[in-house]
Amino acid sequence: MDAPGRLLAEMLGSFSCGFHWLVGIRGCEILVFLPIVVGTVFAYTNYVMVYQDDRTAEQLKTHQYLITATDRFMSGWGEARGGLSKCAWACETAEEAAHVIKWVCRRGDMKYVKLRRPWDRDWRPSAAHVHVYVVDKNHPALPRAESIA
Repeated sequence: MDAPGRLLAEMLGSFSCGFHWLVGIRGCEILVFLPIVVGTVFAYTNYVMVYQDDRTAEQLKTHQYLITATDRFMSGWGEARGGLSKCAWACETAEEAAHVIKWVCRRGDMKYVKLRRPWDRDWRPSAAHVHVYVVDKNHPALPRAESIA
């Protein structure tokens, strides 16, 4: 790894996992540096994955229905410069997930919308930026309970 990459890794409190990948933690974001081999020289790419999951430790156990999508508008610039921006909405129940998937499909900026259930294989997105949002009872995709006056 070059000197700037090593310095960045130290600044982020990163750790190296053999020669496979390098991960850094900045706040609640996880930065992933992918390795490349050019001839006999091993280096890390300047590709950085920013992963942000808004779920708490408890919500990681309860909100396991994920609606995943690729954000066409946010891909290619900002935090996703040079790559894709993927997002997911974490729901607690299958009923919530059904409402959220309809809501996401109606958005014009999302493509490749999928439902990931708790028993499905883990979601491992390949993107420059990933954000997992939490669907709570006030989410705009969920029907509102009628107030009783």
